Amino acid sequence: MTPSENIRVEISRDAMAATIRVFWKDPAEKPTPADIKSALAEEGVLFGIDDEAIARALEAASGHRSVIAQGSPPKPGVDAIVTLRENPSTARAPRQLENGRVDLHDLQLVHNVVKGQILAEKEPAMPGLPGTNVRGQPVPPKPVHDPPLPAGKNTATTPDGSKLVSLMDGHLMRVQAAGKKFELHVEPTFVLGSSVDIATGNINCIGDCEIRGRVAEGFSVVAGGNIHIKGDCEGSEVTSRNGSITFAHAVRGHNKGRITAAKNIFARFIENATVEAGGDVLVKEHIYHSRIRAGGSITLEDTPAAILGGEISFLKSLSCRDLGAEANPRTLVFLGDWQSAEAQKRIEEIEEVLAHLRAQSEALRGALQDMRRLTLEDPEKNKERIGQLAKSAEGFPRLKERISALEEEEKVLAKKVKPLDLKPLVTVAGTLHAGVILAGDGVAELSIKNDRKAVEIMLESSDARRLGFKFRPLGKGEGPRASPDGRSGKPGRG
Repeated sequence: MTPSENIRVEISRDAMAATIRVFWKDPAEKPTPADIKSALAEEGVLFGIDDEAIARALEAASGHRSVIAQGSPPKPGVDAIVTLRENPSTARAPRQLENGRVDLHDLQLVHNVVKGQILAEKEPAMPGLPGTNVRGQPVPPKPVHDPPLPAGKNTATTPDGSKLVSLMDGHLMRVQAAGKKFELHVEPTFVLGSSVDIATGNINCIGDCEIRGRVAEGFSVVAGGNIHIKGDCEGSEVTSRNGSITFAHAVRGHNKGRITAAKNIFARFIENATVEAGGDVLVKEHIYHSRIRAGGSITLEDTPAAILGGEISFLKSLSCRDLGAEANPRTLVFLGDWQSAEAQKRIEEIEEVLAHLRAQSEALRGALQDMRRLTLEDPEKNKERIGQLAKSAEGFPRLKERISALEEEEKVLAKKVKPLDLKPLVTVAGTLHAGVILAGDGVAELSIKNDRKAVEIMLESSDARRLGFKFRPLGKGEGPRASPDGRSGKPGRG
């Protein structure tokens, strides 16, 4: 029997191990280590051969199975890890306040993000290293899991592939994609398919906002852009910081509702609310018992197009069919901007107070100078007088703070003061009722004594000085015309 016939080589199914069995009857017939290596080579075993294992196999009993070679297993890699920096949740949980309480009106329904904000980050995968089987063949490692960043609408991955960022200001949404995957989308408009109430909490959007229901009493909607509300607005607050607000139906303020827009406001009708627009206010039916201020024009364009009660202020024009009512509720129309008038009045009050405080400040400044002089001359001799001056000057820091605060308030108010060269125009196509009060910058209030039909009202001025109110009857069928400065009474939809 040749040595190779005494050796049986077995290779595992995955070729990661090789065993031998050596047979002999006479110890003199034992094969040598070289014989074993030769037998391994004949079977293709080229890697991981253990010389010590060969020696032990030759010392073992005939037919003993011995592991003689082992492959090198591949080294596993590391999976990529995607971490959401912003994770919009569908769960509605009240916002935790600093004092440990929760705000039941803020259920965190809107997830605002800004342009460039990091939405998700990815730690890259690290591939494994290949191993080698006993045949000397490479054994590839298991593939690592390398999920992509959940890039969706209005998002982008950074060039190095490590971050997902938002391409715009908007509302972040988690959208289910194919299979179990999801994507992060940034939408410019937050759309609420229901009403704003206890089930949703207050809404605060960085972009545009669409409410397909109503806004319940006591709740608020705030948006950076335009707001469109398809239901009624009742005793609530709606604010557009940079855009316009459109109400498909009514604004019922219940004497506590407040509507504020940087641009225009559109509504079917407004009742018992405070409304402020940087641009125009366009109402289809009526305005009842409300405080309306427009930086542009106020227009009522449908039936009955009536204004009854409350206070109205505008910079360009007011156009309606009926102003006031036979029942004679107080209706004040301010041609111009009452905030400007109020600001001017407050500035005058501040100037009066500042004159008094500045005089006090100068007196205290003089006392401080006297105190320094007496201290330099002879502090011991002038001790009593120095003490008196020091006591009188104790309030100097607080006085300076008061003066500084009033000066800052005056600067803010000065920005609200409008020039007197504005030419606001009122057009009443139907009836200007008795009891309506007209007011304006630089003129005394005028209470209408008798009803007037189809009339136009403007401020009469001379040499940049207000003289009073000027009335002009409208011709038959004549509607709003351009104001004296060439502006139309019809607001734009911007």
